[in-house]
Amino acid sequence: LANVDQNGTANESSVDQSGDDQLANVTQAGTANVSDVVQNASFLAGSGGSVADVLQTGDRNDSSIMQDSTGFFSTGSGANVNQSGNDNDSSITQTVSGDLSGIVTADVNQSGDDNGSTISQTASGFVSGGLFADVNQSGNGNDSDITQTASGDPSGGMLATVNQSGDGNDS
Repeated sequence: LANVDQNGTANESSVDQSGDDQLANVTQAGTANVSDVVQNASFLAGSGGSVADVLQTGDRNDSSIMQDSTGFFSTGSGANVNQSGNDNDSSITQTVSGDLSGIVTADVNQSGDDNGSTISQTASGFVSGGLFADVNQSGNGNDSDITQTASGDPSGGMLATVNQSGDGNDS
């Protein structure tokens, strides 16, 4: 378990977790803050889930989440990013691999102008879990990009949802 709470300008948070049942909570308020969360789980049987929650308020904040879960019966991972303000960026990269691998979920909520969200999800293995991505952006000039790749026999389902309100948004 990692909890980070930062207020001010140009703060940096780096959380690196390995093992079972990983949880990272990052809260940053201010301008030009950076959050970096890396979670790796690799087991022969039953690796626990990785969950990362990032909340950023203010302008020009960056959030990066990388989650990798491998092994037989790997549980999967979940990433949640909430950003309010302008010129914020969110990047989520999630990989789950192994036989009977679990579900991968990513949720991004951004309010403000000129925000960007990138989600990349990959699942592989026999009966690999599903990939689920949800992006909600309100404001002008926002951008969302989602890439999902699943392979296996059979691979789980994929669902990507983007909701944008405002002018000049791109998905």
